[in-house]
Amino acid sequence: MVMADNEFSGSRESQRIDIDDDASIRRWAKELGVTRVQIIDAVEKVGPRVEDVRRYLDQQIAAGQADA
Repeated sequence: MVMADNEFSGSRESQRIDIDDDASIRRWAKELGVTRVQIIDAVEKVGPRVEDVRRYLDQQIAAGQADA
C-alpha cells in the first residue's frame, strides 16, 4: 500500500487534536492562543486536523467572531 507523503509526517500541522483528551485540548489551546471552548468548537466544525483548526480559528479572529 502506498501512503501519501504527508500521512506520516511529523510536522505540527499534520497532527490531530483529540477532543476526548483533556491534555490534547489544553496543549493546542495554549499553542494556538485560544480557549478550550474555541478548540472544541473548531474541531466539531472542521475536524481534528491542526491545520484545519488553525485556519478556521484565524478566519474567526479575522472576522471578529472569536470569543477569546
